[in-house]
Amino acid sequence: MTYVYFVEAVGAGLIKIGKSTNVLKRFRSLTTGCPHELKLLGCCDYHTESDLHARFKHLRTRGEWFKATQLLREFITNEIASSGPSVQLRIQGSKVPYRPSYFRKIDAVLKQVHEGRTVFEEPQ
Repeated sequence: MTYVYFVEAVGAGLIKIGKSTNVLKRFRSLTTGCPHELKLLGCCDYHTESDLHARFKHLRTRGEWFKATQLLREFITNEIASSGPSVQLRIQGSKVPYRPSYFRKIDAVLKQVHEGRTVFEEPQ
C-alpha cells in the first residue's frame, strides 16, 4: 500500500508532500541528508501525491517541497483529524527510536484494518 506523507522542515517554513510504501523508512532516509530537523506530520492512503501537488501548486518551492502556509497546515491537520487508523501513527522528529520489527507489526495491523479484516476502535 502506498501512503502520501507530510514532512515539515522545522524552522525552514517548508512541508514535503511525498509518497512511499514504507513511510517510516522514507522518513529516516530524509533525516539523514537534511540540514533541518524534520517532523513527520502524518500520512494518508486516500489521496494521491499528484493530486495534492496539483492542489497546492501555488505553494510549491521546489520538487515536492511546499511553503508551510496556514492553508496547507490546516489541510494536513483536518485530514489527519478526520482520517482513519492509517494516519494515527505520528512520529515527532528523528528522536523516536527506529525499531523495524515494531513498525512492521504496526503496518501489518493497519493493512488488516484497511482491508476490513480487523476492527479499529478509537481509544476512550
